[in-house]
Amino acid sequence: MANFVIVTGSPGAGKTTIVSGAKFNGCKIINIGTLMLEEAKKLGYTDDRDKIRYMNGVQLDRTRTPAFSKLASFKGNIVVDTHNFVEERGRFIPGLPEKLLSKLHTIKAFIYVDAPELEILERRKKDRGRHREVEDEEIIKSQRTLNLSVLSYYSSKLNVPVYIIENKNGELKASIKRYRAIIKEVFA
Repeated sequence: MANFVIVTGSPGAGKTTIVSGAKFNGCKIINIGTLMLEEAKKLGYTDDRDKIRYMNGVQLDRTRTPAFSKLASFKGNIVVDTHNFVEERGRFIPGLPEKLLSKLHTIKAFIYVDAPELEILERRKKDRGRHREVEDEEIIKSQRTLNLSVLSYYSSKLNVPVYIIENKNGELKASIKRYRAIIKEVFA
């Protein structure tokens, strides 16, 4: 049996940086996008993680469903690094569909990593390792609204808390410290 903490945030908010910067003994970090990419490669859909968001609905289901099944099979304390929504040219694709989230029976908490819109935009521009959409502050604002809305719903439905980490520029160490405290509390 596994205990899950779901860490989400808009691309560029710093969730992967925070999660990677605060590893705990006995705690596995699993990225849903990585599991989906493994499935997409097997099925011949894409070998580029950033192109997953361009797949059609059938392809997404064929990659996401086995990714969540694999995730559900893990044991121990698991931190899941993922997105509530992925935006592709104004199309918002759910990253945590309820039917798949229900496979994870013991969700202990949701952590939402956030940052000001302008900082997220600047981080995305500097991230040469990823192929991101060209966006503006309004799109990021929409992403944040959708993200927090879905987390509020899941939090109420599952009766688990949502923690918010504000990851402003120059405050990464403080964000990692806050994340560590949350993980320690949740997995205690």
